[in-house]
Amino acid sequence: MKTHIKRPCKRWTDDEIDLLREKYPRLGARIPRLLECHSLKAVGDMAYKLQLEINLWRTEVRLPISVARIAYFAGLIDGEGTMGIYHYRSNTEKTIILSIANTNLDVMTWIVRTFGVGTLCARKKIEKHHKQRYDWYVRRRGDVLVLLRLVLPYLIIKKGKAEELIAECERWRENNG
Repeated sequence: MKTHIKRPCKRWTDDEIDLLREKYPRLGARIPRLLECHSLKAVGDMAYKLQLEINLWRTEVRLPISVARIAYFAGLIDGEGTMGIYHYRSNTEKTIILSIANTNLDVMTWIVRTFGVGTLCARKKIEKHHKQRYDWYVRRRGDVLVLLRLVLPYLIIKKGKAEELIAECERWRENNG
């Protein structure tokens, strides 16, 4: 049985740099899948060197979505979800996250299929007798903003928090473009 071993690349080719310039603003951290021999860190370092930025305000949310599905999603956020602004990189940068945790994989895959955005991952069981937990989350500002605006009329418990986050996103957008 032959296995494929990725060998580290020593230099960036002109084609790889062109691909990075073209795709990095849209794909961001997913681009190493296209550049197999470069690590995520190497891609980030080269993007920084080339002064490339990820477009944080674009969105890939699938629209239109029925009112019933939006209301159901709002109920999931109210009951199982969290949302907030989180600091990273030694508190110098902020990101906004919308997430839902649940033990029903069908519900979680429904979210991904319906809205077409976010990351779904299985969490490690802490105790053997616990059910498997799945987390879905969205970090891209444009996607979070679209989703929060969609569910805002249907939120009950977390409506105030959603309004605060939408206002904060608008301030970020005005100040940072």
